[in-house]
Amino acid sequence: KRKPLLFSSSLRSETMASKRLVSTATPYAHMNLKGYKCNLCAKNFNGSSYHCASCQFDCCPGCYDDAAEAAHDKSHPVPRAAQAAAPSTSKRLVLTEHPYQSQGLEGFHCDLCNTDCPSPSYHCASCLFDCCTACYGDAAEIAHNGRHPLSSAAASRRESAFRFNELCGRCAGKGTYQVPCSKCDGKIILVLDEDCVTCGGDGLIQKEECSKGHTLAQESIVTGKIFCDQCEKRQPKGTIMYQCRDCDFDLCYQCNGDPCHDCDQDGKARKPCGCLTGKETHVCTGCRIWSVLVQVTTPDDVHLRDLAEFTPAGLMAAMDGVWDGVTAAHLDFTRKDCRHFVKYPGEGGFCLLQSEADIQALLKLLESDPNIVLSLETLWEPRMVIDNVFETSTEKFEVVDPATEEVLHKVPHASQQQVDAAVNAAQTAFGSWAALALGKRRAYLAQALEAFMNIYDELAVLLSQEQGKPLAAAKSELDYAKSLMEGALQLDPKATPVVDNSKFHVTVQHRPHGVCALVVPWNFPVSTAVMKVFPCLFLGNTAVWKPAPTTPLTGLRIMKEWQAVFPKGVLNIITGNDKATFNVGQYLTQHPKVKKVSFTGSIPTGKAIMGGCAKDCKRVTLELGGNDAAIVCKDCDPKKAAEKIFAKAFTNTGQVCIAIKRCFVHSSIFETFCQAISAEAEKARAKCGRGLDDGVEYGPLNNKAQFDRIAELVEDAKAHGGKILAGGERIGTKGFFYAPTIVTNVKEGVRLVDEEQFGPVLPIMAFETEEEAIERANNTNFGLGASVWSSNLAHANEIACELEAGSVWVNDHIVMLGAPFGGVKWSGLGREVGDADMDEFTEPHSMYFPPK
Repeated sequence: KRKPLLFSSSLRSETMASKRLVSTATPYAHMNLKGYKCNLCAKNFNGSSYHCASCQFDCCPGCYDDAAEAAHDKSHPVPRAAQAAAPSTSKRLVLTEHPYQSQGLEGFHCDLCNTDCPSPSYHCASCLFDCCTACYGDAAEIAHNGRHPLSSAAASRRESAFRFNELCGRCAGKGTYQVPCSKCDGKIILVLDEDCVTCGGDGLIQKEECSKGHTLAQESIVTGKIFCDQCEKRQPKGTIMYQCRDCDFDLCYQCNGDPCHDCDQDGKARKPCGCLTGKETHVCTGCRIWSVLVQVTTPDDVHLRDLAEFTPAGLMAAMDGVWDGVTAAHLDFTRKDCRHFVKYPGEGGFCLLQSEADIQALLKLLESDPNIVLSLETLWEPRMVIDNVFETSTEKFEVVDPATEEVLHKVPHASQQQVDAAVNAAQTAFGSWAALALGKRRAYLAQALEAFMNIYDELAVLLSQEQGKPLAAAKSELDYAKSLMEGALQLDPKATPVVDNSKFHVTVQHRPHGVCALVVPWNFPVSTAVMKVFPCLFLGNTAVWKPAPTTPLTGLRIMKEWQAVFPKGVLNIITGNDKATFNVGQYLTQHPKVKKVSFTGSIPTGKAIMGGCAKDCKRVTLELGGNDAAIVCKDCDPKKAAEKIFAKAFTNTGQVCIAIKRCFVHSSIFETFCQAISAEAEKARAKCGRGLDDGVEYGPLNNKAQFDRIAELVEDAKAHGGKILAGGERIGTKGFFYAPTIVTNVKEGVRLVDEEQFGPVLPIMAFETEEEAIERANNTNFGLGASVWSSNLAHANEIACELEAGSVWVNDHIVMLGAPFGGVKWSGLGREVGDADMDEFTEPHSMYFPPK
C-alpha cells in the first residue's frame, strides 16, 4: 500500500479555532450547480465559497470576516445539547472515509499521535482536526473541543439548554442519519456540520427553558407520547411538532397551520440527492401536504420530478408559483404505455399540459369529484453524461415524434468544451479501466445489462416514439440488443501462443486502443449502440458515445441508469445537432485523444470520417450504406418468394442497411411475382400507423429529410418512365408516412436503382440469364448484403459465391446469427459482432520471449 500523503498545514491556514465556515470549492457540485449565492451581499458567484454544509450558508471571499461568522452563528447556532453535554455523550468528531480525497490526499495526519495514518479518520469538517482510530476516545474529543471551542454566541445560550431523555427520531441517537436515494440504490448520508441539528449530535431531543410567553420557533420530531396542547390529540411518531421556547407548550403542525416539509411521518428527512438535478417535490404520505424544493441550473431548466400520489388541491399547491419554465408534459388519463403521464381512475380523455391555464382547466374538470387521486410519473429530462455527471447545455435541439411531428423533448447540443471534457474523462479513466481484471470488467457490464433490462418496457415505448417503429419491433430490437450484450461478454482476449520452440516463445497479446468514439445511426439506435459499447468496454477501452440527432433519447435514458454502474469517465454520452454551426460528431471523431472511431451511417459521412482519421492514423470501423440485390431464379415459387422478399425489403419501413433494395426477377415469373408483391404492399398499407397503436406493423420514416428523399426518388423514377404498381404517395397529412411502394420499368441509370433509398420503396427488374443478374447485382459501389432465391440449393450456392457483398443469404435476408458483419467496396471497412470485435477493439502485439 502507498504511504498516506502528509497533510499540508497550509490547508488549515484560513480556518481559525472558532470558525465554522469552511473554504469550499464548488460547494454544490454534487447537485450539478457550479456556483452559489452569497448570504451577505446576495450576489451570485462561481468558484470557492466559505460554506456550511449543514445549513447551506455561503459567503464569498470578498465578504468573509468575523462578521460573516457571526451572521452564520445567528442563522445556524451550535446545537444546545452539544454545548452542554460532556464529550462522552456529545461527540463532534465524525468517522470519515478519505476526508481529504478532494485534495488528492489518500490519508491524514493524526493530531494526537502526530503520525501519518491511512483512512478512515475521526474528523471535523470545520477545523480539520483528525484523530486515528487507535487514538480516538474521550481525550480526543476534549482535545478537539480545546482547539475548536464553541462560538461565543453559542456559549451565551448554553445556560438555558436541557434535554429530554428520549432518542432523537431523526438520527436514532447517532448524530448523523441517512435516507434512501429515490433515483439509485445508494443512500444519502447526511452529516449536518458537526452534529445533527435536531439533537445536537448526542441523539437526544432538546428544548429550552423559559420564563413566560409562547414563541413557536423550535421544531422537533415526535418520538414518544406527546399531545398537542391545542387540539389535545396524541401525535404519532415521526410527525413534526412546534415546541415553545418559553414553556412546555406543544403544537402540532396542523394546528400551527404550517406545511409539512421535512418528513413522511417516519422521522426520516427527504433531501436532494447528488445524482438528481432539476425540480423535486416532497410530500408527507401521512398528511398529503406539499412543499417544493427547486434546484435550477438555467432559467429555462426547471422540471417536475417524482411526484407521489396527490389530490387536486395538492396539484395546485405543487404548481403554485413555480410553473414558469416547466417543461410541457402530457396528461393522459387512461394510457399505460408511457411514464410521462398523469393518470387517474375512470374518465377517459387526453390533455396536453402547456400552460398554467391548462392546470386550471384540469382542476375545473376534477371539481366534480375532489376525492379523485392523481399520480404523475417521472418527467424525465434528457441529459448527457460526462465523467459520470449529468450535464445539459444552453443550446438545445428538438427531437420529434415522426408519427405525429410533435416535439418529444429538447436535447442538449454539446459545446466544444463538453466534447473535450468527455474525451478527457475517458482518457483519464482508461488506465485504471484497462488494468482491471477481465472478470471485474465483465461484472460491471453484467450489471449494466441488468439495469438495461430493468427499464425494458419503458425503453420499448421511448424507442417506438422517437424512431417510429411499432412497439413489437421496438421490443425485438431490445431483445437483439440483449443477445449482443450477452455475446460480447463471452469474448476471450487472452494471449494466443504462436511459436514455442528452443529459440523463442511467441505470443500475440490483444491490447485495447484507448478512447473510442462510438457514433450510432437512427434506424437501430439501441442495438447498434450496444453492438459497439459492450465489446469496446469489455476489451478494456473507454468510450464517448454519440447517438444520432433524431434518436438520442433511448441512449440518454440508458445512460441515466448506467451512470451509476460504471466508474467515472469509462462511458460518456454526448448529443449534438448535425445541422448546428458546431458539429459535435465531426469534432469528436477528429479529436487528437480519440484512438479509434466506430461509425455506422451513410457513405458520405463515413468517407468524411475516414479522411479526418487519416490525419493521425486513427483506427476506424465503418459500417456504411447498402444497396442489396435479391436475385429470384426461375425455379422459385413467385408468390411465396414475393411474400418473403417483401418482408425483408420493408421491415422497419425499409430503413435497414441490409434490407433488400433492388430485386432482379427472371422474366418467366416476372409478372406473377410483381402482382404478388404489389398485393403484399397494399395489405401492408392498411397496417401503417403510429407505433404505439394496436395492429400497426409499419411505422413512419424517421425524419423529414428521409421522407423528402423517398418522395424525390419516386418522382424521379416516374419521370424516367417508372411504373408505380402500389403506393407512390404520402399517407395522411400528419407524420412522415409513405405508402409501401413497388416500382417497375426502371433500370440502371435511374437514381432509385443506383442509390440507396433507405425507405419503403422497392424497384423490381427483369433479367433473362443468371449471368446478367449477377453482373447487374455487382455493378454498384455498394457491397453490404445480397441474396439468391431458388429451389435448387446447390445452384443457388454457386450464384451466391459470385456476389460481391459482405453477407450473402440463400432463400433469406437480414438474418444475424453472430457472424462477422460488415461490407465490401464503399459499404464499409472492418467487421463487427462476435470474434470480429477482437480485431476492431484491440491491437495485436507480438511478444517474443526467450524459451521457457
